[in-house]
Amino acid sequence: MRRDATAPRAGARALWAGVAMIVFIIVGLIPVLGFVVWLIAYLLGLGAVSLQALRAWANPPQPA
Repeated sequence: MRRDATAPRAGARALWAGVAMIVFIIVGLIPVLGFVVWLIAYLLGLGAVSLQALRAWANPPQPA
């Protein structure tokens, strides 16, 4: 990613999240592969949420 690139807007993020969910649903219909893809996505999401929680817990906001 370029350093001078602008962050995606909220609408673009929502669109890509919707596209990803549609892809996950379609892949989820495949018997064995679907389970593996859902499991990997679940574990990655759980890890991301855990990291954010640990960062928030380790560095509480400073009082103003």
